[in-house]
Amino acid sequence: MPAHTGGSPRRVFWGLITSLLLSLAAPVQGETLEQIEGLSVKVDSHVQFMALIGQSWRPATAEASTHLYISTKGNVFQYSRKASVHSPTGEELQAGGGRRITAIDKAAETKSGQLIAWTMTNGHLTGITKLIHGYAVTTIAIDPMRLTCTFDRQHQPDPQTGTIVTNTTGQPVQIEAYKVTSYSCDVKKGNVFASDSE
Repeated sequence: MPAHTGGSPRRVFWGLITSLLLSLAAPVQGETLEQIEGLSVKVDSHVQFMALIGQSWRPATAEASTHLYISTKGNVFQYSRKASVHSPTGEELQAGGGRRITAIDKAAETKSGQLIAWTMTNGHLTGITKLIHGYAVTTIAIDPMRLTCTFDRQHQPDPQTGTIVTNTTGQPVQIEAYKVTSYSCDVKKGNVFASDSE
């Protein structure tokens, strides 16, 4: 992250998010926040990536489950983002879980100290997480009429170091070639995950 030159860390983070989103922008049709309010989204995904273990790059995979609710007050309720990571060393590591509430267009801090923000970009719900180095960008395109969705998650390298370093499993690890290989994405009306929905 660039040196702190004034303003809160969240303000600096949001400035970086704006630049990142502008670089990813594409002229596509999408929805407004008001059109997707009151909907629940469940995503199950499988990813593959390369992890730097010692001096060698080794393949790894992970399965993740994400439960979101977009409230009528403009909050994103993330009830879980559980992941099972199959490390290059043969271990299966568990990560994530819990509940987080984030207002649209506002940055919030996770339990691990990472900053996360949700916003609407090109009509799609977009989540940006500041990793140790780099960013994870989650894009969910929701069709509120058909109650369907598409999902993608990409990792962008840190502009200063050119690396992606995450601590998803509680240990810093450098990764590259992150790719979603398969996913299912389901949309339901109302909050199907819990009763709190402000």
